[in-house]
Amino acid sequence: MAKPQIMRLQEIEDISFRALVKAGASEENARILAVATAQT
Repeated sequence: MAKPQIMRLQEIEDISFRALVKAGASEENARILAVATAQT
């Protein structure tokens, strides 16, 4: 079984932001969603 990886909120936000921008979201919208994603 794979070992769980613990990530800081900032790391989750950064990964989410980069993925959203790469998928075509504007940086402004991507930042808002990345912050919300990291907080959930």
